[in-house]
Amino acid sequence: MKTTQLIPSILLSLIPTFTLADGVPDGAKLCVGQGAGSCQFAAYQLQPTDTCEDLQKNAAYIYDHECNLIGHTENFVEGDAIDSQLPYTVDIKNIVGGPSCSIKYEIAYSDGLYGYGMPSGGVWARAGFPSHVPFSLLPILRSPPSIDSCSFHYVGAGSSPLSELLPFAYSATYNKLNDNIVVKYGVRVETWEGQALIYLEQCVPEVPAPRLYAMHCESDERFLVMQRIHGVPLNSLWSSLAPSEKDDIITKLQQVFDAMRKAECPWPDFFGSLDGGPLPHYLFYSQRGDDHEGFLGPFSNESAFVAGLVENYRALVEKNKHPDYKARFYEKYLPRVLQGHRPTLTHGDIQQKNIMVVENCQNDQDRRSFDIVLVDWENAGWFPDFWEGFCASCPLHFYWDEDWSWRVQEFIQFWPAEMSMMHLIERDLGW
Repeated sequence: MKTTQLIPSILLSLIPTFTLADGVPDGAKLCVGQGAGSCQFAAYQLQPTDTCEDLQKNAAYIYDHECNLIGHTENFVEGDAIDSQLPYTVDIKNIVGGPSCSIKYEIAYSDGLYGYGMPSGGVWARAGFPSHVPFSLLPILRSPPSIDSCSFHYVGAGSSPLSELLPFAYSATYNKLNDNIVVKYGVRVETWEGQALIYLEQCVPEVPAPRLYAMHCESDERFLVMQRIHGVPLNSLWSSLAPSEKDDIITKLQQVFDAMRKAECPWPDFFGSLDGGPLPHYLFYSQRGDDHEGFLGPFSNESAFVAGLVENYRALVEKNKHPDYKARFYEKYLPRVLQGHRPTLTHGDIQQKNIMVVENCQNDQDRRSFDIVLVDWENAGWFPDFWEGFCASCPLHFYWDEDWSWRVQEFIQFWPAEMSMMHLIERDLGW
């Protein structure tokens, strides 16, 4: 069965670029947008889930499905509103199709846009946005009649009171709205952090992370409305914990990172962000000048990943008009050391301050037990399997007198040769 047969013709007329790859079998990967006919990869492989089983069975979407993915189009008249929602297994902010596809998906709506293009001033939010969120925060937010964990959509377009309620912030700033909701915002807050939280919730739910409720882009600032984690950062109590309590936390971290290492990248040999974009790490911030501002990538294989790192260093050398002898050194030796590593789901900034711990009140034993939640996923992506150890080891240069520097290797895999080479190039290329 060709999935294109499922799409109402009225929707196709509204979205001329919306196509599905011919001959997509049930449960196969789905590509939409430009180049879909030849696209080989999709950001998320469609598989049965409890919330959208029928959606995945058809590898596209179900018309008037109980998930409320597409509805209210039976008596469509030009100019009428279309209430359209698609799950993030199909598309989020131009990511479906992976690096080989350029995706644009929007459905015209009478009072704004529904889709995943993130237009300036647009807000998207989870269907069934929590009712305890003050509606003075997002007056344009409309909660659908049914709560569906797999549906996200834009809610209108235009101005939002977020920037009026919250002061301008350059660096990432947190503002607690109530006991359950926090807003992370600022010029340096990126949408790919929100997309990482969505990916974790949908594809690796065993990894504890904050739940994302909504995301808003306005001017140069991004706003992530997310679950507030009730707990304290690990660095605030690690030194006061008993050995058995430290062991309990390390065991929990082992379980989390085992799950992350087992997660499969949806594209073979792909290195990039979780939404199929560039690598969100400062070593890959382009040094080639204003015409190439932004992060480099994604990369289609390990050799391209290493070459991108070396080329970025060479660009820095040339920009500063320095001799290129060390660039030649990296070109010769970096590929020899950084080889044979697969794409691995990576947090990218594991420090104690990014590990929230919550005391488990249901523990019946004499000793205390803690639950953990990993926060600050802005550096997450598909990196080589040595990358987590490299990033985690950076603060260790300053804290080798604490037992944490030794305990880290119990849940994060360390590659000494790769780590040493990466610290060498970080000293030359890093900020």
